[in-house]
Amino acid sequence: MKSAFLVALGFWLFSSFEVSASPLAIVVRGTGAGSEKPAGFISHFCQALAEPDERFEVLDLDAALSSASANKAKRAFLQSEEMYQRGRDAYESLELDAAVEHLGKALEQYERFAANVTDFKKVTDVLMLLGATHILRGEEKTGAKRLSQAIAILPDVEPDNSIFNPSMRDLFRSTQEKQEQRPRGNLAINSNPSYARAYINGRFIGVTPATAEGLPEGSHYVRIVKDGFRSWGKVIEVVGRSEAAELATLKRSDSYEEYDGLAESLVNDPDGEGADFEVTLHQLGTLLSADNVLFVEVSLDGEKVTAHGSLFDMPNKTLKARGEQVMSFDTRLDTYEREVKEFLANFAEGAKPKAKGPPPKMDDPGEPALGPTTCTGLGCSDVKAKVFLFGSGGGVLLSVLGATLGY
Repeated sequence: MKSAFLVALGFWLFSSFEVSASPLAIVVRGTGAGSEKPAGFISHFCQALAEPDERFEVLDLDAALSSASANKAKRAFLQSEEMYQRGRDAYESLELDAAVEHLGKALEQYERFAANVTDFKKVTDVLMLLGATHILRGEEKTGAKRLSQAIAILPDVEPDNSIFNPSMRDLFRSTQEKQEQRPRGNLAINSNPSYARAYINGRFIGVTPATAEGLPEGSHYVRIVKDGFRSWGKVIEVVGRSEAAELATLKRSDSYEEYDGLAESLVNDPDGEGADFEVTLHQLGTLLSADNVLFVEVSLDGEKVTAHGSLFDMPNKTLKARGEQVMSFDTRLDTYEREVKEFLANFAEGAKPKAKGPPPKMDDPGEPALGPTTCTGLGCSDVKAKVFLFGSGGGVLLSVLGATLGY
């Protein structure tokens, strides 16, 4: 028994050890006339393409620079999830008045903190359950309105069979068909300052000023993001055959002055290779509580956009990689996505400039877009190999020790 316990303990302590994701801050800065707009597109796609990389935890700069407001929104969303669960419990117990009350409070929190909402599945879960509750109370018109709101936010939303009975699912389908047949509307969004990233129901639509065309009738969550400023959000009603307009006034983040000064110092560095450049990158990483900082400087020359990237490793205080990409000045999202992906691929190829032998093949699925990073000062692959060997050796050692004690 003793040996079996020690063997299990050994493998639990050593072999099951996991390396956590490394916090990555992506800072994109435009320099010169006309550069801020492409910088906004590049910023979005750098983050979107880096997020699937399991080695990194892409940081929200708004939360990093305005922690108080971000924590307030986080607490509100936890309350929303609690209210949703209470509403579901009340629904299943047929306490329909209580269910409407709890779900209404959950929805109010999401609407109040629309600037921070990123998981719209949770919003539609509330709307769908609220719609089902009203239908069960005999309020089909009100229930259909809630279902329509959920469909407008996530067109591919589906009813939960554990909540919706067959007749309620039929009502959902008819509501869905009516929604598709209704005339569409447009939404024009601008911001002060301009060239902020604009999202509708979590979907990136471009850089302000921007217009989203062909939106379904109903309520839509609009979120405006610009590095150094607090995120702005609002739930806006769109009506068919008309265009709604909204101007978002952005407020500076709590640490705007320090953040802006450090980012501007990096832009003003003529070559980016001096000691001051790396010192400033380290200061920026400290401000953002990041283990890695990807700083991208964007410039515009005629119809060509040039992006210069530098990846800084905070634990080792070293500049790990530099990359450069010339892109076309094109506002189409698919073009920016493709060219930013190429930029990150070229950047990864430059991640080991002094390594011997050919550069790593980017079509190798084992080499993510941003290239190698470090875990506790070593490459993550090296750390995992050492952890495995150490765990195996530790497990064998404890097994021998357990057998000896058992004897």
